[in-house]
Amino acid sequence: MTRWSQARQIVGCWLAGRELARLLAAGSQVASSPGRLVSDLRELRAADHLGEEKFD
Repeated sequence: MTRWSQARQIVGCWLAGRELARLLAAGSQVASSPGRLVSDLRELRAADHLGEEKFD
């Protein structure tokens, strides 16, 4: 394996780790406010049932 391919692999792992950390942080924010998530889903379901698009 050349140094260039090793460097690409290291950078790829680093970027994947950052993305994983971002997703975990977003998940913890959703978990901390489940009531808001449920109300958002209900609003979307109601708008979908009426055939309307709802935008904030």
